[in-house]
Amino acid sequence: MSGKLIGVLGIPGTGKSHFARSCAEVGPTSALLLDPGEREFYERLLAPDRVAVLWDEGWRPFFGEYQATAYTNVMKWLGAQADGDATFIVIDPASEITHLAMHEILKLHKTDDPSALEHGRAYTQHNNYAHQFLQELRRLRARGKTVVAPFHVAMREAEGVGQPVAVQGRQKDATGKLVTELRFEERLMPVLLSNFRQHVAGYFDAWLTTVTEGAGVGLRRFVSPYMSGASLAKTRLAFREPAKVARIPNTMKAFLEVLA
Repeated sequence: MSGKLIGVLGIPGTGKSHFARSCAEVGPTSALLLDPGEREFYERLLAPDRVAVLWDEGWRPFFGEYQATAYTNVMKWLGAQADGDATFIVIDPASEITHLAMHEILKLHKTDDPSALEHGRAYTQHNNYAHQFLQELRRLRARGKTVVAPFHVAMREAEGVGQPVAVQGRQKDATGKLVTELRFEERLMPVLLSNFRQHVAGYFDAWLTTVTEGAGVGLRRFVSPYMSGASLAKTRLAFREPAKVARIPNTMKAFLEVLA
């Protein structure tokens, strides 16, 4: 199987981590957890030595403490996976890299406020660090690994998909032209600390959204590779029967079975 880079979006509780963890049912899987609260969930299926947890425990601005090492250690961990035996690499939640990158930038300035750096330098550096992180994921894909990256999400305006809308109460300007303003569509976007969220989609082979149906004992979870009115879902992958994959059971095994 050739390597793939898969992003997973969804509101909390809809099964992003469930999909990522299910990789272990298909092949050797290593997981990098950027939230220590995820450890117990993953270790129910993965051996402890297959699970790494990296976060900035020493980042405590309220107490005047600005210790940050996690971003550097994440990059080292990803580099080591290229020669490892894992077929699947999970980074959960991948959106947390945005905070680790910003910690790395701001620690020397002993502040947690990006605006404290002049000329938007914090955000420029953040985007560079985010790009380097994604380049490491591409390197893993080139080595035949399938990388699964669940992202926290928020409803945000998506640039480039807006429509001009007439401004209420102002039909025409002094020249007789209709007065309009550009209103962006709101989409379920990855949580990132800069406009890099608008560009991250292009790095991935597929974006999946998690979907639930029913409730209680009747709850069923799915992933979908198709765009909805609220999601960033997209794919470069081919499916055996495209018309039948709008609701794929929420496991890596089921997802691989529908690929052409």
